[in-house]
Amino acid sequence: MFSIAAHAEGAISNVCDFISSTETDKARHGGILCLHLIGIESRIVGRFTENFTSRRAREALYGFLRVSDLRDQVLSLLVRDPWPDDVSHIFDLLEDCPDTNCTPLVNALFRYKLKGIPFGGTLSHRTRSARVFLVDQAGRHTIGDLYVLTRERPDEPPDRINALNKADQQIIIQWGEEHEDGEDEGRTVWKFRKPNEAQEALAQVVPNLDVHDVVYNALMDEDDHTFRFCELSDPFNFRVKGSDIFILSPPAAKALWIEWRHGSQRRHGLLLLVVIGALILAFVVTLGRRRHGRRGKAKRGEQSPPAYPEGRADAPSGSAEA
Repeated sequence: MFSIAAHAEGAISNVCDFISSTETDKARHGGILCLHLIGIESRIVGRFTENFTSRRAREALYGFLRVSDLRDQVLSLLVRDPWPDDVSHIFDLLEDCPDTNCTPLVNALFRYKLKGIPFGGTLSHRTRSARVFLVDQAGRHTIGDLYVLTRERPDEPPDRINALNKADQQIIIQWGEEHEDGEDEGRTVWKFRKPNEAQEALAQVVPNLDVHDVVYNALMDEDDHTFRFCELSDPFNFRVKGSDIFILSPPAAKALWIEWRHGSQRRHGLLLLVVIGALILAFVVTLGRRRHGRRGKAKRGEQSPPAYPEGRADAPSGSAEA
């Protein structure tokens, strides 16, 4: 594989032909890895950092995104070094993808740090109670109500909260918000008012998951999603609004992504119209000022006295004479 990748972009066409023609799954997946090696110039830097430099190799990988059994492998390689150009390809796939197979696409988009997305957030440190919901294709399901069991003081040693965390498996710890000076507000310990009922409510929709672990992830406030590409199969995404925590199934997150994309496109379209309108208005105003200036000069020229050559006998008195 490395020997083929050593030919760099000159090997891309042959590798693509090989992937398209071979019937061996391992060989096809090996071909995808070869394209990736070409893209990173065979320089494997580390687990979380890569420098993908070849646009031709990138375009070749885009071509295999729509091959169903290669999609997730290609996706996992693209997001190791996310390019802005990837986003439209992923969104196009997501819009055509069935709900049952959308999880990797939904999670991959978090790698691109898109602005203003309808995900993330966390509970304010001042919040005393909260509600938890799960959203899926069937609608919104109430999981349960949370209350603050205790809070950690900013200057308090960690022993008390750590001991509580070991002793009680039905609590949820929310990390305190960090300030600019490096200090944080201390941890908040949440608890369901009816823990068993909350667990049962989640199990009716998604079995074999601990509701406390799920809500803990919802409160992590990981809005930058730096390592999200390691978890393309993560079954949930989250949204916190006010004192409401929404656990989003992949289809619900897919719908939210698509709604956000269309809204973003509309906003960009309106912004473009505003910019064009402002440019047209500025042009009209400038043109009007120029025409007004020409008319003013013309009027002043009509009202000015005739010019007489110096020394003419019929020049009015007071005219300059030699």
